[in-house]
Amino acid sequence: MQQLRQPIINKTLNIACEQLQIRSNYQVIFHYPNINTQKDNQCVDEYQEIINLTHQFNKLSEKLFWGNQSDTIDIIIFNQQIDDNPKQAFKMLGMNHVISYYHNVKMFFPEYFLNHIKMVLISPKNNIIYDFKNKKIISTFNSPYIKNFLSIFIKEQNIKDQFEVENVNDLFLNQFIKISIKKLFQNQKHQKSVCKIVDDKQTIIWPIDSKGINYYLCFEPNFIIYYGQLNENYQKHGRGIFFQTIWNDCNPNYTILQGNFQNGKKNGIMLKFSSRSQNLFQGHEYKDDEFKKQVDLDDNGKIKVVEIVKPNEIQDKPTQTAPKRRIIIMEEGVIINTNTQQVQQKKINSDIFVKYNQQFNSNDEKILSSSKQWLNSSMIDGYVLALQKQQMEQVFQSDDPIKNLNTFVIDSTYFTSAAIDYKLVTSLRTLCYEFKGITIFDVYQNIAVVVNQKNSHWFLVLVKREQQQELYQMKFHILDSMSGYPKKYYDTCQKIFDLMTFHLELGDNYRFDYQNNIIVEDVQQQNDGSSCGDHTCYFLYQIFNGKNQKEKNRQQVGEMRGMIYKLIFG
Repeated sequence: MQQLRQPIINKTLNIACEQLQIRSNYQVIFHYPNINTQKDNQCVDEYQEIINLTHQFNKLSEKLFWGNQSDTIDIIIFNQQIDDNPKQAFKMLGMNHVISYYHNVKMFFPEYFLNHIKMVLISPKNNIIYDFKNKKIISTFNSPYIKNFLSIFIKEQNIKDQFEVENVNDLFLNQFIKISIKKLFQNQKHQKSVCKIVDDKQTIIWPIDSKGINYYLCFEPNFIIYYGQLNENYQKHGRGIFFQTIWNDCNPNYTILQGNFQNGKKNGIMLKFSSRSQNLFQGHEYKDDEFKKQVDLDDNGKIKVVEIVKPNEIQDKPTQTAPKRRIIIMEEGVIINTNTQQVQQKKINSDIFVKYNQQFNSNDEKILSSSKQWLNSSMIDGYVLALQKQQMEQVFQSDDPIKNLNTFVIDSTYFTSAAIDYKLVTSLRTLCYEFKGITIFDVYQNIAVVVNQKNSHWFLVLVKREQQQELYQMKFHILDSMSGYPKKYYDTCQKIFDLMTFHLELGDNYRFDYQNNIIVEDVQQQNDGSSCGDHTCYFLYQIFNGKNQKEKNRQQVGEMRGMIYKLIFG
């Protein structure tokens, strides 16, 4: 768990070298045995095994370097012709994709290449190590063509002449690859979450291998989600994204910061994003977690440079009459008032208030006091947010936080208005906002989607993921107080599948088979035309309280309005 090595930049060409991707672009990067050297199938299989293991070794070497756990990137190239036809072998090595790539690295980043790259050529009988930093060649093979390889990277003859050749009997590198590397890469699977005490706080941690570097997704008390690097004490250390929900009178205020952390504390310039979109909002400077000042940033996240205007330029500019100022108060891009006297007076006399991120008034109080009117979206979505808040509070008070973090709810606004930016960030993107290597299904067992069908009926869809070989099947469990056949819910489930795979970037290995993946559950049915919203909230109540969804309790359904009334008006 080391800090990520910072990118290496060529200032002249403005090129950054942060991660070497050549091996992922070319799956076959080594010379295969040609027909003349193939004696039998066993020989071909052995070559193939060495090629695969060497490929994995290079990826590991790069991972250790960029994770700051190694000072060099040791690049292994296999070529069986070195033993039998060295002149032709060294001539053809320049055509190898990896070597061609590092030829460009030498051109753009010469100092970086000479200080950090080692080339290791291996064949069935020989090993040759090119140490550019120490100008040394260590080889089991004595051949006049050994230095020809240097010409790919170094043109100056006087520098090539400085390389010393040391002949050794055996580097046992081939044996090392066969024994050690294979064990490191035995079908690595996504690691399960663990619960650790970090700075005296319970923290749920998911290890993630992203781009060959270890990242972590962390859930902490006080509604904090962190994605980034950690140190050996599991503290935030290195680059990461910090997402926090601060509750003010049951209303959430979201903070998204991206930048560097040191031993659990924010340090340096942190990029602050708007909670209602993914647009850069401003920069905050921190020192040991203490906020110092706000800085203005450009669209690229760089500190704005103040343009100095000369006095004569100011005089040359024509004077303009300043337009009449209109005062508009905005909250992160959303207008919350105007300067018109009528609107101000209306707000003063209004009984509107906001709770759980929803707007309510006295008419909502009348609806909740009656059993013959439909619950509206503000009531149901407000109840959803209250359940999520309650769950996060209880998770870290329990003996098994991981087990109790089991359900994530997507409120009705997402399904009906999926284009609203802040909903994407605060509901779904909280778990995939620049996060790679993990999905929402790796964190939660259930994804509950509240559905308002044609503005006339409420029901709940519980989405689960099931793995079948290399594919994931998304199962849709329907909890509807007016149940129908699975075909009735096809359009709804298809829309949820399309929205989630798009916004969560789930990939092509997720499938939706409507004939087998829609399960209509046997749940409590309504006996009137107005309590579908009550039943939907009851199903959510059952899920969050660990009850069987097939358990039927009409009396408890009838008590849901009183429960929601207390949450909002209590």
